[in-house]
Amino acid sequence: MSSLTWLDQSEADRKRALDFVDTFREVGTRDELGIGVIRDAFSDLMFPGTSTLQTRARYFLFVPWSFQQLERYASRNKARTATDVSRRSREVEAELMTALKKGDDNEGMLGREAGAALKQLPSQIYWPGTAIWGIRRYPGSRSQLHRDIARWAQSSASAELADDDAPTRPASSPYWHDGLPPAPQSFPEGAGFSLTRQEAQYLRDRVLACANDSLLARMLTMDTDLKGTNAPWEHPRFAEFSEVHREQLRQARIFAVVIRGAIVLYNLMLAEKKDERFGSSEDLIQDYEAHLDTWASDMRELAPLLDGWSPRQIWRLIGDRARLAPRTVLFTESWCDAALGNTKDIARSDAARQLIASREIVLKGSLSRIHNPQALAMWNEAAGMTPITYRWNTVRQMVDDIVAGLERA
Repeated sequence: MSSLTWLDQSEADRKRALDFVDTFREVGTRDELGIGVIRDAFSDLMFPGTSTLQTRARYFLFVPWSFQQLERYASRNKARTATDVSRRSREVEAELMTALKKGDDNEGMLGREAGAALKQLPSQIYWPGTAIWGIRRYPGSRSQLHRDIARWAQSSASAELADDDAPTRPASSPYWHDGLPPAPQSFPEGAGFSLTRQEAQYLRDRVLACANDSLLARMLTMDTDLKGTNAPWEHPRFAEFSEVHREQLRQARIFAVVIRGAIVLYNLMLAEKKDERFGSSEDLIQDYEAHLDTWASDMRELAPLLDGWSPRQIWRLIGDRARLAPRTVLFTESWCDAALGNTKDIARSDAARQLIASREIVLKGSLSRIHNPQALAMWNEAAGMTPITYRWNTVRQMVDDIVAGLERA
């Protein structure tokens, strides 16, 4: 049996762990060919502080407000252990879920179905982002902060026993940005996702202060309706972006389209193998052949951007944001060469098929679906087929939330 264990890690390690979990969020998002590290490097470059598990912008405020409640609890009750603080922390987040569920504005609520049994709490999902946006000043993990709050409560209680003039906690928390808007007096009662103008200005200003050169920051300065857009390169005001941002989007789009051919071919090979071993997969084979035809059409549409292009342009762009294994670089470059040289007949290319098969063996060893009948039997018939859009569903909602708040009186 395998499991995930959350430890006290660096922010980078924790972010990578959350990104790993992201790949299993819904059917079709799994990173079957090991190219997620490139996808995530683009996402972090353009939209820092985000993840696909995030839903609404106001959680960036709910998290620090919940921890401020936790500090007040420790102050009043003199929590003796980190276990006490951790238990109360989960209770506070459960109370927030209950409050959100009661309200009319709960679209995008985390834990709508699971409730208090939710395994990944909002604070866990938004923790890296609160640091990247400069909202959280505390550098450690949530469990480390629980211990820090408990130690402060213990030392405060000891000091009070020894001296009536013992120092008290500062009015502002040392863990959060000084400009953090105050929580509503009744929080979490009545909580919803609509940002006040003050809150929206704060979140926008945090992004502008901490990630001013990002595409996310640029989008937050635009009053633009993003509904109906399916990818960031479909932004209605694309032409108004800087050349740097347009180039990021061009390279991100090229990678998303070109690498999709590898994902579709992988699924076609699995459909063929399933038909060979178990039968009754002719329709599935035809579906993936049609997907490859669609991909070839997308490649033709992309042709003006592909003239003179090579994946080395991607490596220069994402730089040290991605820890790329040499085999990942080699696979990506080899696939791009194959795709650009033989788009129309890629399904009949023995070299392209061998490239995919070899890549799966490198990643999965004896669990390779192409070679292991038991693993093939567990295939969901749509491995990794969700198009790469670099967290756009999340980003679009975040931007819409903040822009809507800025327009409020």
